[in-house]
Amino acid sequence: MNNLKDNYNCYSDHQKKPLFDMIDMENYLFDELHIMLRITDRLWSLVIHEVIASGFFDIVHKIIIKKMYRIGVRFQF
Repeated sequence: MNNLKDNYNCYSDHQKKPLFDMIDMENYLFDELHIMLRITDRLWSLVIHEVIASGFFDIVHKIIIKKMYRIGVRFQF
Protein backbone atom coordinates (compact mmCIF):
# COMPACT_ATOMS: atom_id res chain seq x y z
CA MET A 1 0.00 0.00 0.00
CA ASN A 2 2.91 2.34 0.64
CA ASN A 3 3.96 1.94 -3.00
CA LEU A 4 0.47 2.92 -4.13
CA LYS A 5 0.41 5.94 -1.82
CA ASP A 6 3.60 7.29 -3.35
CA ASN A 7 3.01 6.30 -6.97
CA TYR A 8 -0.33 4.74 -7.93
CA ASN A 9 1.01 3.97 -11.43
CA CYS A 10 3.59 1.51 -10.04
CA TYR A 11 1.18 -1.33 -10.93
CA SER A 12 -0.13 -1.47 -14.48
CA ASP A 13 -3.85 -1.82 -13.65
CA HIS A 14 -4.02 1.06 -11.17
CA GLN A 15 -5.32 4.24 -12.74
CA LYS A 16 -6.21 6.30 -9.68
CA LYS A 17 -4.85 6.63 -6.19
CA PRO A 18 -6.49 4.42 -3.53
CA LEU A 19 -9.60 5.75 -1.79
CA PHE A 20 -8.68 4.30 1.57
CA ASP A 21 -4.92 4.38 1.66
CA MET A 22 -4.94 4.38 5.45
CA ILE A 23 -6.17 0.75 5.52
CA ASP A 24 -3.44 -1.89 5.28
CA MET A 25 -3.77 -4.56 2.60
CA GLU A 26 -3.93 -7.24 5.32
CA ASN A 27 -7.24 -5.74 6.50
CA TYR A 28 -9.05 -5.75 3.14
CA LEU A 29 -11.87 -8.21 2.44
CA PHE A 30 -12.15 -8.88 -1.25
CA ASP A 31 -15.49 -9.39 -2.95
CA GLU A 32 -15.14 -12.78 -4.66
CA LEU A 33 -18.19 -12.33 -6.89
CA HIS A 34 -16.88 -9.16 -8.50
CA ILE A 35 -13.37 -10.56 -8.77
CA MET A 36 -14.74 -13.60 -10.65
CA LEU A 37 -16.90 -11.36 -12.84
CA ARG A 38 -13.85 -9.27 -13.72
CA ILE A 39 -11.82 -12.38 -14.54
CA THR A 40 -14.66 -13.73 -16.69
CA ASP A 41 -14.94 -10.39 -18.47
CA ARG A 42 -11.21 -10.35 -19.24
CA LEU A 43 -11.26 -13.97 -20.47
CA TRP A 44 -14.30 -13.30 -22.66
CA SER A 45 -12.53 -10.28 -24.14
CA LEU A 46 -9.48 -12.43 -24.92
CA VAL A 47 -11.67 -15.04 -26.63
CA ILE A 48 -13.34 -12.40 -28.79
CA HIS A 49 -9.98 -10.89 -29.78
CA GLU A 50 -8.64 -14.36 -30.64
CA VAL A 51 -11.70 -15.14 -32.78
CA ILE A 52 -11.36 -11.81 -34.59
CA ALA A 53 -7.64 -12.38 -35.18
CA SER A 54 -8.29 -15.87 -36.59
CA GLY A 55 -10.91 -14.55 -39.03
CA PHE A 56 -13.84 -16.61 -37.72
CA PHE A 57 -15.76 -13.73 -36.15
CA ASP A 58 -18.63 -13.77 -38.68
CA ILE A 59 -19.28 -17.47 -38.10
CA VAL A 60 -18.85 -17.44 -34.33
CA HIS A 61 -20.89 -14.32 -33.63
CA LYS A 62 -23.88 -15.77 -35.54
CA ILE A 63 -23.67 -18.96 -33.46
CA ILE A 64 -23.44 -17.01 -30.21
CA ILE A 65 -26.40 -14.79 -31.11
CA LYS A 66 -28.52 -17.83 -32.06
CA LYS A 67 -27.71 -19.60 -28.79
CA MET A 68 -28.44 -16.50 -26.71
CA TYR A 69 -31.73 -15.96 -28.55
CA ARG A 70 -32.67 -19.60 -27.94
CA ILE A 71 -32.20 -19.27 -24.17
CA GLY A 72 -33.94 -15.89 -24.08
CA VAL A 73 -31.00 -13.59 -23.44
CA ARG A 74 -30.74 -10.32 -25.37
CA PHE A 75 -27.19 -10.17 -26.67
CA GLN A 76 -25.44 -8.05 -29.27
CA PHE A 77 -21.90 -7.24 -30.35
